[in-house]
Formats: sequence, C-alpha cells, structure tokens
Amino acid sequence: MTSQLWPWCFCAWVAAGWPRGSAVQLRPDMPNVCEEWQLTVVGLPHPCVQAFTSTVKLWRRGCAGPGQCVGYERRTQYYTIYRQAYSVEQQTVYRCCPGWSRQDHEPGCLRSASAVGTCFHGRSRSDREAQRCQCSRGFQGPHCQYGESPTRPFTDAP
Repeated sequence: MTSQLWPWCFCAWVAAGWPRGSAVQLRPDMPNVCEEWQLTVVGLPHPCVQAFTSTVKLWRRGCAGPGQCVGYERRTQYYTIYRQAYSVEQQTVYRCCPGWSRQDHEPGCLRSASAVGTCFHGRSRSDREAQRCQCSRGFQGPHCQYGESPTRPFTDAP
C-alpha cells in the first residue's frame, strides 16, 4: 500500500510547489515576475453522434403455410465519434520582468541583468573559473543580495 501511495504523494508535493521555490513554475507573487498574455491554439475533442442503418434478415413463425418465412427489418444503431475542434485561447503566462532573470529553482527572478559581476553587499574576488562575491556579515547569495530573510532580495546597488 505504501509503495502505491508514494508516487501520488510525490506528484502532489511537486504540484503544490513545496517546499517554497522548489517548483519550476513562476507565480505572480514572486519577486520581479511579470504577467503576459499569450494566444494558444487548443485542440479539444468534440463529440458527434452518427447513425448506422442496416437491414437484418429475420426468420418468422406463423407465416402463411407451414414452417418459417423470411422477413427483413431495418435497424438503426447510434455511436459517438470524436472530432478534433480547435480554438484560440488567451492564456496568462508568467515570465521574468525586463532586466531580470532566473537561475535554477530560485523563488522568483532574483538576478538583475545589471548585476552581472556585481556584489550588492560585499566585495568581488576572482577565482580561476568565475568571479565570485565575498559577502558582508548578515548577507548571502551569489551576489550577496539576500539579507536576514533568504527569500527577500535586496535590489538597491551599493
């Protein structure tokens, strides 16, 4: 029973976006996320009822004379087929606002385009692979953009 329940629980956990910031989907309550409208062609199955009429051979008793006689009867059967119907729908999509980007599973768009190579609350130090920040006390994150609360970015440059 537990092994059958595990995939369902995992899917519900991912769909709910828990823990916060673990889901890939951007939401309007995240920092620097903008709403856009997008037209999308959507295909939906449209049911159509069809009729099929056939003639069936019947053997009947009680005809004029001994034995059975042949008769024919029309029978109609109905069935449903599904045709693809298309419509254009307007959908809301969430993207990073202009000048902002997102990396991995960050809870919003926390990387300023102007902040590339910038340390907001600290100083730059060069490594062989990349330029990194050494954060001042009380700050963290790749650009020292996080203060006391790790999900609240600082957007003011020094």
